[in-house]
Amino acid sequence: IDDLFNQGLGFPLLKVLAGPGYGKTQAATNYFAACGNIRLIWMKLTTLDNLPESFWNNLATALKKDFPEFAAHIAKTPFPNTLGAVNVFLREFASIVYAGKKVVWLMDDLGLVENPLVLFLINTLVELELENFCLVLLSNTRKTIDTLSAAASNKFSITMDELQFTQQEVNALFNLHGISLRPDELAEIHTFTEGWPLSLRMLITLY
Repeated sequence: IDDLFNQGLGFPLLKVLAGPGYGKTQAATNYFAACGNIRLIWMKLTTLDNLPESFWNNLATALKKDFPEFAAHIAKTPFPNTLGAVNVFLREFASIVYAGKKVVWLMDDLGLVENPLVLFLINTLVELELENFCLVLLSNTRKTIDTLSAAASNKFSITMDELQFTQQEVNALFNLHGISLRPDELAEIHTFTEGWPLSLRMLITLY
């Protein structure tokens, strides 16, 4: 998974699409916790982010760690609800992207957002394909993420096929928890769970 994220960050857009329980958020958390050569904007989205003001406040909070001055500026600025205002924001954002280490803006659970104003802002960012920048979109559902990613000519995808555990990875996971599996047990567990991370975690608690 880390190799896939390494590849994906070489593109302006990285989309991670898989159903609940496939470990998207955990995989991203583990990867970025060990990734010290980027500046990270992590937004955990909820249905409240369908309110443009809530999305904007969420962004201001996410900016505080690596971009405190820009966060303070955003907090004092209304959500950009016109094309002109969106362009002003993106010019300002581009100026901080180009100054320093690579910027990664991660939006977790994009499928919860349907507000057209919010999606227009994200879509315009996707179309820009800024250098020194990667937009990472995590989603449980296809519709929104596929619509937005259609605007990008240069993108990378991680799907549930890549997030599913192989037999070797299942064995390593159980070993990590001090559980040794016979070959027949390993094959049965992999067949039963189909490598689904949530099912594997639940099974481990039963041993």
